[in-house]
Amino acid sequence: MNERIEGAIQVLVAYTVTGMHCSGCAEAIRIEVGAVRGVSGVHCTFASKCAVIDLADPAALAAAEHAITKMNYSIAPCPVPAELPEREAQAGAESR
Repeated sequence: MNERIEGAIQVLVAYTVTGMHCSGCAEAIRIEVGAVRGVSGVHCTFASKCAVIDLADPAALAAAEHAITKMNYSIAPCPVPAELPEREAQAGAESR
């Protein structure tokens, strides 16, 4: 992941992602979006069909969106969940 920009405002944006077929798709999204300059975190799971992007630089939003859509996934804005998708997956695994 990219480093946080000192003094920058953190912005969380969330998208419903259509077209994921497995957890490998979610991992590919995390890798591609995480490589975008200005993105400081990405949370995405196949089960949630949700990608939450933590922007250290709000100007990186268009590039982060393009990182998803260039892989032929469709995105639609959605509310940021109270629990981030990766945390939901970890909580489910811990309860077993």
